[in-house]
Amino acid sequence: MAPFEDLYDHGYFVAAPIFENGLSLIGETGKFVTVADKRFLAIEPKADAIDLTLAGVPGEKITVAAYDTTTDEMIEKSITFDASGQAEVTLAR
Repeated sequence: MAPFEDLYDHGYFVAAPIFENGLSLIGETGKFVTVADKRFLAIEPKADAIDLTLAGVPGEKITVAAYDTTTDEMIEKSITFDASGQAEVTLAR
């Protein structure tokens, strides 16, 4: 082992509350701040889904995700922002 090899080991964790429906919003997986206030305008849990209203640059493409604690699976959706710079998406099981 080279000297100081483990000096740069690290882990990155996202703490996300679990809604009553068993889903946990992970958010924008490509960012360090996965649920930024300027990006996520509205978050509304439903019976089997989470409805999101998002803001971004027109034409920008992102991926958002939620974790389903009942099935132990990730739910991911890719989004492209419209000309107004907004998008609505539902992450559903």
